[in-house]
Amino acid sequence: MTWDTSEDDLVLNDSRLYINQDDNVSAIVIDSESTNTEVVNIGGEATTTGTILGVYGGALTTGTAALFYDSASNTSTRNIVKIVNDHASASGATLLNLDQDANSYLIVADTAATTSVGISVEANSLTTGGIAHYSSNSSDTGTRNLVKITNDHASATGTTGLKIQQDAAAYGINIDQNGNASSIYIDSESTSAAVVYVDANATTGGNGLEVVSNGLTTGHNATFSTSSTNLAT
Repeated sequence: MTWDTSEDDLVLNDSRLYINQDDNVSAIVIDSESTNTEVVNIGGEATTTGTILGVYGGALTTGTAALFYDSASNTSTRNIVKIVNDHASASGATLLNLDQDANSYLIVADTAATTSVGISVEANSLTTGGIAHYSSNSSDTGTRNLVKITNDHASATGTTGLKIQQDAAAYGINIDQNGNASSIYIDSESTSAAVVYVDANATTGGNGLEVVSNGLTTGHNATFSTSSTNLAT
């Protein structure tokens, strides 16, 4: 260990810094006046199968393993946390791997956004890949929703639960139902509005609605039924 007076640096050569803090106070406190450089810089260019930064906790109750906090009011565009895989050849690198072994949330996002979006994902280089994939291989027969979208306030009448914009000549929605059950089920509480509304005003030589059932034996191509006793027209 040497003290470099020319750079005002404490230099540890071929040694490690070991801190054993037995009191209930911070083990390391860094007070930095830097403005445009890192407060802490860890260089692990020689690391191959090891971990550059490891944070391990085994006694947490209401504490936190890591906290990144910013209270700056500056409106400049910035990233509070940024993770970069900076080599195109590193195709085996996963940018963020989350492994939750407890019966609790994997991710909780709470945003105060009003005119912005809560989550934005851009994938402008896609070829045969996809933007998102949700998969479950659970054999449990319990009732559940793999994806659920809720607009939880009756006054939010301008809210669309799910909007898909397809600008290409391809399907907007493709459902592949391999089980003997309905592909689409709609439970509507509407009284005077249409349960299903199809706007096909741009259609000229096509069909507004097309149902193909080439395997029918005793079934029907379409069934419309009502048990209402009201005979009003």
